[in-house]
Amino acid sequence: MATGRKKAGTPAGSAGAPTAGRGVLAAWQRLARAVAEALAVLAEDQCLILSAKRRGYFVQLVSLGEDGVHAEAVSNSWLRPKHALDAGQTALLGTLGWAAPNVTRAQIDAAEKAGDEAERPTGSSNFFRDWDGPAPFAAIAELVMTTLRDVYGIRKPEQLEYVAFAPGPREILLPTLGIGNLPLDDEDDEDAGHVHESDLLRPEDADELREALLVALKSFTDLADPTVDEDGDIPLRYGSALLILRADSEAPYVGLVSPLLTGVAPSAELHEALDDLMRSNRQVRFYVATRTVHAAVDLIADPFVPDHLGATLAVMGRLCDETGRELQHRFGGSTAFEEEPGARPKRRKIRYN
Repeated sequence: MATGRKKAGTPAGSAGAPTAGRGVLAAWQRLARAVAEALAVLAEDQCLILSAKRRGYFVQLVSLGEDGVHAEAVSNSWLRPKHALDAGQTALLGTLGWAAPNVTRAQIDAAEKAGDEAERPTGSSNFFRDWDGPAPFAAIAELVMTTLRDVYGIRKPEQLEYVAFAPGPREILLPTLGIGNLPLDDEDDEDAGHVHESDLLRPEDADELREALLVALKSFTDLADPTVDEDGDIPLRYGSALLILRADSEAPYVGLVSPLLTGVAPSAELHEALDDLMRSNRQVRFYVATRTVHAAVDLIADPFVPDHLGATLAVMGRLCDETGRELQHRFGGSTAFEEEPGARPKRRKIRYN
């Protein structure tokens, strides 16, 4: 009997496809931006999975660090028969650029049953796609939204939940996604040290946020007493780059600014180079002011998640160190710190004055 319900996977604009209201469209756009920001700070081998509540549909994203991003969209190998994708949904996945599965679940199960990891087939039992670095985080996030909405029939973001984790596994909280968190399965939640989002700090002012920044820096660096200057900023060094952490006076943002190069005359060629950098690093702003080239990014801090800060510092530190020296080679000027030729900071290692 016809029910008039939309079949998941009906292409937008086709007969019977529902029209999302402005509020729902805005919610999808907010989630896309938040996913792009999360991808930008995930370290290598860290994973984010967005899944539909109770229906088994999911898209998972794995950071490959500087090498890009690997993504998978669930296939029928992992879906219950009543939620299986039909020919139209499968075709739409291909149209969106997802590659078809090249391994079956039966092959994976057989290898696991034999207990021979060496015989485990390589490839994906889900639809998959890979992007080389620097990965286009915003475009990836938009593809994820389109896949969840148009292929899997998720009508609105609140029907989704997420789980994010690092190898171990160690859970990563991403409350800025604005959707429910599905905790990792722990045998004993208390012993596992699970931190619930309700326990995270929601700073009421810049002073409280700055104090949280200092505590976080001490926890994941060897710095016993971070410097706070007269303006309330926290200066850090990464190779040749100076990074300045700033608690926004109208929290909940942490500003991270780096003066990449000083003493540089603005020119059309320089502005073109900065435009290219922004296209490659969509979450970072590059601009020139008073003969100084800056890189800047804002980190949402309501709630404040120390892991986000650590990952952002690692990514920005490496980016600013390398980019500053590249721009110096092309346009002259001075980086914040001059190092011996060939010197490179260790990955994810932040050094301080």
